[in-house]
Amino acid sequence: MVTQSTIQNLTEQHHEHSVSIYLQTHRTNQEAQQDPIRLKKLLSEAEAKLEDRGLRKSQIDDILDEARQLVGTSNFWLHQSEGLALFCTPEFFEFYKVPLQFENFVYVDDRFFVTPLLPMLARDGSYYVLALSQKQVRLLDCTRESQARVELDDIPQSFQEFQEEFTYERHSGGRTTGANGGMSFHGLGDDQKEEQMKKISEFVSQVETGVTNYMKKQGDPLVLAGVVDTASMYREYNQYNELVDDFIRGNTDEKSDQELREEGWEIIKPKFLSVIEKALEQYADLSSTDKISSDLDEVVKAARYGRIDTLFVPKSKYRWGQFDEEKDTVHTDDQQQDGFHDLYNYAALHTLTKDGKVYAIEGDRMPEYATIAAIFRY
Repeated sequence: MVTQSTIQNLTEQHHEHSVSIYLQTHRTNQEAQQDPIRLKKLLSEAEAKLEDRGLRKSQIDDILDEARQLVGTSNFWLHQSEGLALFCTPEFFEFYKVPLQFENFVYVDDRFFVTPLLPMLARDGSYYVLALSQKQVRLLDCTRESQARVELDDIPQSFQEFQEEFTYERHSGGRTTGANGGMSFHGLGDDQKEEQMKKISEFVSQVETGVTNYMKKQGDPLVLAGVVDTASMYREYNQYNELVDDFIRGNTDEKSDQELREEGWEIIKPKFLSVIEKALEQYADLSSTDKISSDLDEVVKAARYGRIDTLFVPKSKYRWGQFDEEKDTVHTDDQQQDGFHDLYNYAALHTLTKDGKVYAIEGDRMPEYATIAAIFRY
C-alpha cells in the first residue's frame, strides 16, 4: 500500500541514475498475459537511457537486474491491480501494485518520479465493496473507474458452502435464503428458526473474520452492501475500523459488480474528495492575496526554498526544464534534454521533503485551469 511514508521514502532516495518505471497492468487473463512483455520493453527502454548516460553493462545490470527478474516470475503477475510502479538504483529497489491507471513511462534522473503516485495520498485511489447475501459473497477491489473481484480462500462464498464445509445438516422443511437476499424461515418451527439463525450468524462471523484479516493489510475504506438485517448482523461482528457508516441497501444478488462499484463510489466519494476540495477552496479564498501563485517560475522557486504549504500538479502531464540556482532562473522546454527534469515532479519532491502537501489532480480541476498552482507558507 502506498502511504505518505512510502512517498517520503522515495523522495529521500538520491542517486545520479535513478530509474522510475510506470506500467499499466491488467486483471483479466488475456490482457494480463501481455504485461510481462510490456515490462520487458520498458526495461529495454530504461537500459537504452542508461547507455545514453555512458553507463557500462555491469553498471546497468546493478540497477535493473531485480526488476528484470520480475518479468519471468509467474506468481508475481497473478494478482495485479491497475498499475505497477518500479523504482531502481544500484542500492535500492521497490515496486508497488496500485489501483491507478498509468501511462507506460520510463524516467531516469537523479531522483525518482513520484507524481503519478500522489493521488494515493488523498486516497483518491481504491476502496472495497463487500456484497453480502446468503446466496453469494463478493469482495470487490474498486477504483472510481473499475472493479475486480478479490478471491479469499478462507471465507465461504455462500451460506450453502458454509453449511457443506461445516457439515451442518440442512433442514428439509424450509428455505435458508430469502428471495430478497436476506433471511427467510418459511416452514420452520421456532426451534428450527433459532438453529437456523445461529448458523447464519456463524456464517456472517466467518465472512467478517476473513474480510477483516484481508482489509487490515490494505487499509482502504470498505463499503458494505446487503439487506438491512444481514448488514446489521455483519456490523455486530465487525472489527475493521475503515468500514464506512453508510451502506448499499437491497438485495445484492440483483446487482452487477459494476452497479455495486458505482453505488459504492457515491457513498465513498465525499470521503475521497473532501481533503482536496478543502485545499481548492482555501486556494480560492486566497485569490486576492500574494499567498498563492499559478506561475510556473515562481512556484518552482518557492518549492526549492521550502515556501510551499500546498502544491497542485496535473495528472499525467510533464513540463521539462531546469532551475538554475546560481542565476535564480527557471528554463523550460517542450522536450526532455540533458540536465532537464520534469518540473512538476521537481516541485513536488521539494515540497514533500519540506513537509508540504501535494495533490495530483485532473487538469480541469486545477485552480484557474493552471498547469501548476501553490499556496505559500509566507
